[in-house]
Amino acid sequence: MDALRKEWEQRLLEELPAWAKCLEGRTQNPEDRALRLSSNRVFPAWAKPLIKGNPGTATVLDIGAGPITALGDNWEGHQVKIIPVDPLAEAYNSLLERNGIVPHTQTVYGMGEHLVEQFGEDTFDLAYACESLDQSLDPIECFQQILATLKPGCSLVAFHEANQAERNRYEGPYQWNFSIRESRLLVWNHQGDYDVIDNCPGAGHYHLETEGNYIKFTLTKQG
Repeated sequence: MDALRKEWEQRLLEELPAWAKCLEGRTQNPEDRALRLSSNRVFPAWAKPLIKGNPGTATVLDIGAGPITALGDNWEGHQVKIIPVDPLAEAYNSLLERNGIVPHTQTVYGMGEHLVEQFGEDTFDLAYACESLDQSLDPIECFQQILATLKPGCSLVAFHEANQAERNRYEGPYQWNFSIRESRLLVWNHQGDYDVIDNCPGAGHYHLETEGNYIKFTLTKQG
């Protein structure tokens, strides 16, 4: 496992050059950069109905957030606390400092496989993962950990491009594929395939949507 983790960590470092260019302003997606740097971003409309009850503060976990979370926290009449985590947080924060950028919410170190140890169970009102879990060391463990850290009846929303590892020929950080089979989310590579629902005992209802080559997976913890 140590050798596998070391290899994974080396692959993950390949994310840094693209982010370095982005933070310097040399990006093919200036809209995303501007969104992340904005200090007055609205909380996403799709997320509001997923906040269970009417908490005084909605606490949101962003897994694999990168140097700056893409989630806004401005929601009229509500307080939103976003906690962005990423295994490369230290390197990302160095890049931000080098470019004189002070993020509205700083990314902290965290691995999807160890969220319960870091945050405890029944902590978050919402979890969000965008193009991150297919780069993780163990996506199924990540799903299990995310569910454990969610409060009962609360949801994870995950956006991922289908079959990224296959598309990239298993080069770089993408070593897992997400795809849909018989209305179920499948995580797979050449070593095996895993049905997310079958491997998450705490899973309640779920919903799958597709847009182009992207999969949106909403998974709610049992209430």
